[in-house]
Amino acid sequence: MAGITAGLVTGILLAPEEGANIRKKLAKKARKYEDMLKEKGSYLEDRVKEKSNQFKNKASDFASKVETIKGEAQKAVEQFG
Repeated sequence: MAGITAGLVTGILLAPEEGANIRKKLAKKARKYEDMLKEKGSYLEDRVKEKSNQFKNKASDFASKVETIKGEAQKAVEQFG
């Protein structure tokens, strides 16, 4: 990503154009990459939330199973103890 950006900036700066045009092009490219990064950030945020919820659900299921096994073990100890 940094290489692409560096290449674009270098190409624009070396082009024989007026400073105003160069600044407009740089601003346009910056907005394009800003939008792309916001999209990627939103996507990553959604994925992290999704995985976090999946983990919480699995941990809750595991805790329930442990409690069930614990109760069954206590009953068995009482029955044969």
